Amino acid sequence: MSESLKKHVVVRVGDGKSTSLWHDTWHPLRPLHDIIASRIVYESRLSHQAKVSDVVVEGQWTWPTTIQKAFPQVVNQAAIIPSNLPQDVVVWRSSDDRNVRFYSRQAWLDIAPASNSVPWSSIVCIGTSIPRHSFILWLAIRQKLLTQDKMQF
Repeated sequence: MSESLKKHVVVRVGDGKSTSLWHDTWHPLRPLHDIIASRIVYESRLSHQAKVSDVVVEGQWTWPTTIQKAFPQVVNQAAIIPSNLPQDVVVWRSSDDRNVRFYSRQAWLDIAPASNSVPWSSIVCIGTSIPRHSFILWLAIRQKLLTQDKMQF
C-alpha cells in the first residue's frame, strides 16, 4: 500500500483478533513497527505476527515489561481500552483527522494532489455535454487534436 494511502486507512479495534499489533495503524501514534525496533520486539517475546488481542486480557493492556520500560509513551498513549465492537473495523481517516465511512469521493479529495483550476474547465466540463465531444474539445484546446495539418504522410 502506498504511503499516501497508509495514513488514511486505520483500524478501530474491537476484539483485536484481526489487527496486527505491529503493522496495522490502530495506535494513536502510528504503526508500532515504525516506533519499536525489531530487537525490542524480539526481547519482548511477542511474535512479529502478534495481534492486538495478544496484549489485552479481560479489557486491560498487558504490555511486556521490555516495551513498558523502553517505550512508556507507546504504553501511555494506548491507555484507551479497546471498544466494545464485536470485531475490528477498518475505517478511512479523512484529512481533517475524522474517522469516517469510506466514500470514494472523500478518498479522492484526501489523496489527490491539489491543482489549480484551468480557464477552459467551464467550457469542457459541462454536465449535459456528450463525453466524446468534451474529450475532442479538450484535445483541441491543448492543441493535441490530430488534424490534417498535423499529420505527416
